[in-house]
Amino acid sequence: MLERCGKDNSGEHFRRLLTSFSNPSGVEMLQSKMCTAAGTKASVGEVVLLEGLIRRSVANTRNQMLLRERLYELAENPCVRYGVTDLSNIGMKKRALLPVGCSVADLLNFASELATHHSELLKPESTLQTFAGTVLSKGFDLEELYPNARRTSDFYLRGVDFSREAA
Repeated sequence: MLERCGKDNSGEHFRRLLTSFSNPSGVEMLQSKMCTAAGTKASVGEVVLLEGLIRRSVANTRNQMLLRERLYELAENPCVRYGVTDLSNIGMKKRALLPVGCSVADLLNFASELATHHSELLKPESTLQTFAGTVLSKGFDLEELYPNARRTSDFYLRGVDFSREAA
């Protein structure tokens, strides 16, 4: 989906997506995907996808660091878990097989909170809003592998002291 959207920030692609879900079966399918996301462990690959979007979408390097720290905290520090200094040191194929300590829904909520409640941190050409569509349109790496899912937090970024000036 990211490739098709390119740098289109008009919202036209989002309008078309919503139009495609304007019937009851489309809404049920989206609801089912969201329920599955809550019961599916996120993978290192999905964390790397969101981390890359944060790096490209957030202008200030200090804010990027704070957001990446909070993302790793949410995922229960996968670098420590897998003994690497950076998740990019894990091979592409292996990333899809390694679980982190949160659900796919947690990652969707994190990205959504950043895009809506902290949009002033994002570059104008940010593609962060496409994260949900990208993740929901494909199969999750570890589909339905989170039998003891915990309730998601209300706000993941509460209390983070972001810089308000550009880097």
